[in-house]
Amino acid sequence: MPPYAGFACGFLTLLLSLDGRIVLGEESNALRQKLKGLIAAGKKQIILNVDNITYIDSAGLGILVAAHVSAKTQAHCSSSATWAENSRKSCNSPSW
Repeated sequence: MPPYAGFACGFLTLLLSLDGRIVLGEESNALRQKLKGLIAAGKKQIILNVDNITYIDSAGLGILVAAHVSAKTQAHCSSSATWAENSRKSCNSPSW
């Protein structure tokens, strides 16, 4: 069974409630795929509720760290793209 019990989605933030164990194997692969899918869909502010996690091994911790880095990297790329677009607009049109 995947280690996530459910999720609620707000305007900018997603709450993912985790349940059970996050260990090397099928469960951690399911969590990895779920997080990758959410990040790919544009959800970059994900709160993980770990109140019901009973055990996490190094593989599980690695999944959480990788998801964090991926979300931060995509958020940075998005903000950089927005900044670049805004810079092009301001450079091409005079503000006077």
